[in-house]
This record gives sequence, structure tokens and C-alpha cells, in this order.
Amino acid sequence: MRFRSDPPDRTSRTVPLGRHAALLTALVAAFALIPLGVAFAAVVNTGRFVISESEAQDEDLYVASTSGRVDGIIDGDLIIASGSLDIAGTVTGDVLVAVRGRVAVSGTIEGSLRGVAREVVVDGTVADDVAVAATSVDVAGSVGRDLIGLGGSVELTGGVGRDLLGRYYALNVAGSVARDVDVTIARLSLGPGADVGGDVVYQANQDLTSEDGAAVGGQVIKLPTEVPFFAAVVLQIAYLLAFLAFLAGGIIVL
Repeated sequence: MRFRSDPPDRTSRTVPLGRHAALLTALVAAFALIPLGVAFAAVVNTGRFVISESEAQDEDLYVASTSGRVDGIIDGDLIIASGSLDIAGTVTGDVLVAVRGRVAVSGTIEGSLRGVAREVVVDGTVADDVAVAATSVDVAGSVGRDLIGLGGSVELTGGVGRDLLGRYYALNVAGSVARDVDVTIARLSLGPGADVGGDVVYQANQDLTSEDGAAVGGQVIKLPTEVPFFAAVVLQIAYLLAFLAFLAGGIIVL
């Protein structure tokens, strides 16, 4: 692993561990304001939700479906509970998901992608943040701001415009991160194409592995683990699910 320059001595700095606490806040906030906008959007309950390539919707959509696909344009937000979701078109607002299966973005989301899914694949563009809880996340495309996550494995071969944050089992960085990588992790690796503009701060029992060609502009800082990794993940997932269940009950009552 190479450093692009000799960074200033920042060993005495305070590492922003509080940002990990913000992870659940970011995920929960994805759903917290849903009831406020229902009166100003279209509500769709269908077996298969499709926006065709020639179709354009000019309002926020709230969808419950067995599957969803967007090939056209949604000029607004998409809030969807579904078995799967494919976005090959354009959503000008945010996309909020509660998906049992796979969320695939090969098109463009001009806002943020937030929520819960089994698998998240971003081959296209998300202009703002990706904040998800998922068993696997694969980013070969572009994330304009932060990539924030909770769960299983993450593969980054694309680009992140700001920070990569979260708590994962395994993370492989083989793409670019403009600022910092700050994670709690069981296994962290930097591939030959890794290009981190700032620091790599990780909390783990194991040392990171780095291949030739990986570049870090700041420092690599390893922090000791406070609790077993799996125990911490289970507690955070339980907290998230409990809150979402509470929130879903409120939406149903509304």
C-alpha cells in the first residue's frame, strides 16, 4: 500500500466514532417522514409495479407490490415496499425501500437511496447518499456523497464522492473514496485499484489486507474492538427492526 504524501501527524486527533451511531439514524430517517407526505402523492397497490420507458410520473409515488421496475422517469420520490426493485430509468428525488430481495440501480437516482433490502447493486448513479441495511452491497457505479451501511459484505469497485461509513462483516475497497473510510468490520481489504483520499479508520480484531497499488492519502488507524462484532451487529439490527415495526404500525393506523 502506498501513501500519496506524508500526512501531518494526526495520531492525537479524536476519531469520529459518533458517526457510526448516526448510521441507524440515517436508515430510520428514511422512513420516519413517510406519513407526512401521503396526502401529496400517489399511492399504488399492485402485483407488479412498472414505469415503462416511455412513461413519466410527475409526483411522489408510494408503492406496495410484489416486484417493481422503473424504466421511465419519476419526477419525485419513490417509496416502495416490494419483493424486488430494478431502476433502469431516472428518479429525480429520493428512493426509499423496504425490499425482501434485490435492489438494482442501473439508471439514475438524483437524490438518495435509503432503506432495507437483502441485496443492493448500484451499477448506475446515485447523486446523493446510499444508506442501507443489507446482507450484500455491490457498488460498481457512482455514489455522489456518502455510502453508509449495516450488515454483510460490501464490494466497492466504483466511486464514492465523500465518505464510506458503517458496520459490516466484510469490506473490499477496489475503487475510489474521496474522503475517509470509517468502519467497524470483521474483515477489511484494499484492492489494487483502491484510492482513498483521506484516512482509513477501522475497528476490528484483524489487520486490514492491502494489495500493491492501493493508495491512501491520509493515515491508516486501527482501533480496538469494544464488543464482539456479531453481537454489535445483532443488537443494531434488532433495534432497527423494532423501530421499523413501530413505524409501520403508525403508518397503518394513519
